[in-house]
Amino acid sequence: MSKQARKLTQKQRPVLKQRAQPQQEQLAPKRQMTKRIVIWSGVGIGLIILVLGMIKITDPPQSEVPGLTAQNSDVAWTKGNVAAQATLVEYSDFQCGTCAGFHFVLKRLMKEMGEDLRFVFRHFPLRRHANAKLAARSAEAAGRQGKFWEMHDVLFNKQKEWAKEEKEAAEEIFVQYAASLNLNVEQFKKDLRSPKIIEKINEDYQRGLDSGVNATPTLFLNGEKIPPKLYNYEAFKNLIKSKLNAP
Repeated sequence: MSKQARKLTQKQRPVLKQRAQPQQEQLAPKRQMTKRIVIWSGVGIGLIILVLGMIKITDPPQSEVPGLTAQNSDVAWTKGNVAAQATLVEYSDFQCGTCAGFHFVLKRLMKEMGEDLRFVFRHFPLRRHANAKLAARSAEAAGRQGKFWEMHDVLFNKQKEWAKEEKEAAEEIFVQYAASLNLNVEQFKKDLRSPKIIEKINEDYQRGLDSGVNATPTLFLNGEKIPPKLYNYEAFKNLIKSKLNAP
């Protein structure tokens, strides 16, 4: 390179530097913004990975619904022949209208099937039914005086009398039912608040949840969950007969 060219270059350097400085100043915020975006994107992705990892850890393990035969206990309310080939387990709510309807189907089935059918009743009071737990406690309190099934029938037969009442009024009605069944009313009132009765109802409810129950009535025949479409007399009768004829 000639001396003249070098001189020109040396003269031009300050000018070029001056021209480049605004461009660099303009690019600097963009570079800082890009850097921030990259950093925050990395933080966001890290948080997403962390959350997904926590969900994976806290999710309950997938498992099959346990068989009901292993869950039956000595405190379950049962009807029929203990050695029957067909055992029907019902998770029920006394304030459930469909349960009240199935109650009459069940009575007919029990009468017709006789010694071939065993029935097990379990409580599953739904939270949206304000008087369901109180009704369950009433049945259990009557059961302590040997009349669970009598109170069970009265609660379903007269469901419309108490279902929409306030709790205090519903309790008075249940006390009247107890008196009509010749129960010791004072003992009945005391048992309504028994911690053991409340615990038993809660245990039934938890067993239901563990078995995949999420509505009432839910029915199991020989440990197998029955589809709601079969909750009618003829369909259930045929299903029971198929169990009796099974090898």
